[in-house]
Amino acid sequence: FSVFAFSGTAKAQTTPPHRVPAANAAVYMVANGFKITDEKTLREGAKKLKGSTVKYSNGRYVWDLKGGILDGKNQKGKGDQSEDQEPLAWVYLPLTIKNGFIRNNKNALSFYKPNAGVEKITWLTVGEDAVATFNGAFNFVAKDCEAVNSGKGDKSFQFNEAKGLSATNNTIYRGITGMRIGSSGATQVSDRAYICGNRFVNVDTAYNLSKITVEQTCVSTYQNVKHKFIHSN
Repeated sequence: FSVFAFSGTAKAQTTPPHRVPAANAAVYMVANGFKITDEKTLREGAKKLKGSTVKYSNGRYVWDLKGGILDGKNQKGKGDQSEDQEPLAWVYLPLTIKNGFIRNNKNALSFYKPNAGVEKITWLTVGEDAVATFNGAFNFVAKDCEAVNSGKGDKSFQFNEAKGLSATNNTIYRGITGMRIGSSGATQVSDRAYICGNRFVNVDTAYNLSKITVEQTCVSTYQNVKHKFIHSN
């Protein structure tokens, strides 16, 4: 599998269709310093989002937001490109968060353990990043998600740890970089990540790859994208 850099033609910016929460959707105003370190802290957080559920099976947890909203309004930061803003949450469990919305986050939903992921999550705002993985978060899955970035936004999905990553059928609107995959501090060229069916709209760079081998198992789509793939150190 080869990766090349492409250039696109500028077009008028339009917001693609995306999921929106119900008018009566439950909301959890995430507190500063929200850390999910074990089953207890996970369930304590889930109780604050009415109607959401937590299930455990085969060594993995699933937090189903049931259409609810995680709101990061109380986080420290301005939601710009500053790197020192507080993450929406620090996740130290093999946890998949699915079926809901995130808004007003200043920085990423941050994962540190293997076999975690996000599924059918819509970021109504992105902030510095929407989601980020760090050393040890192998085999992360990002599936059927949407990130509505601002025109001044930075990266939407920052997969620093990308060994075994699967990123499929996600839509990313605006921002400088749609997906950063791999990093010099977390991955090696021999590590593999997998992408398929992602959609990028009004993004400067769709995929920024570093120290990783990426297999594109099906095509992604690009609208008003300057670079489909770039390599960085």
